[in-house]
Amino acid sequence: MSTTEVTQFRNIVENNEFTVVIIWRGDWWGPCQDELKQFTREVYPEILARNGTIVGVVGQEQAIADKAMATWKIPFPSIGDPYVSIVDELYARGIGKVYVDQHMGSFLNKSWMRQAEVAKKTQKIQARYERDPHPVGVLQPAIFALDKNYKVLYRWISEPSWKNIGGAHNRPDADIVWKAVQTSLKGDMSLMEGQDVDKIGFGGPNVFFPLFY
Repeated sequence: MSTTEVTQFRNIVENNEFTVVIIWRGDWWGPCQDELKQFTREVYPEILARNGTIVGVVGQEQAIADKAMATWKIPFPSIGDPYVSIVDELYARGIGKVYVDQHMGSFLNKSWMRQAEVAKKTQKIQARYERDPHPVGVLQPAIFALDKNYKVLYRWISEPSWKNIGGAHNRPDADIVWKAVQTSLKGDMSLMEGQDVDKIGFGGPNVFFPLFY
């Protein structure tokens, strides 16, 4: 399916030597902000110097994505993909299947629409969103690096589990991703498949951690 979002995505990929694609959850989730800032700070200048770029993808409207990028001072764009057209594109091309959490999306939509109703009735608070921010669902984190022909140079897809708090944590750091991309660009694909990085110490099988969304 060709949509405005997919066309924009294709233009970015096909007009750069390589593109790092960061799939992020939403403007409400702090770790996404931290991740985007880390890539900006630690590897974006080097990526540009190699004729590459970075683009984010989020399952929210473009206006929400643009506001987040401006507020967080992120220099590269994020494409708002509320109907997950880019995710479908990645799957159709055999690049990878990003997990779309419909249950989380439904829960968040209901919560924020209740807030919007209260804001309208009382006029004492400001609603964060005027309509459902995740029409299809929340995109779970993923990172891909693609050359202009859509060859996969790097791939990491979060698989939600208790170890990563439902997909919230254990994302690979920017320097790890960039090292793997550079290795692939040299023709060595040994680091192409990314791995979770255990940042919260949930390595044992008997650890329980409640999930709160």
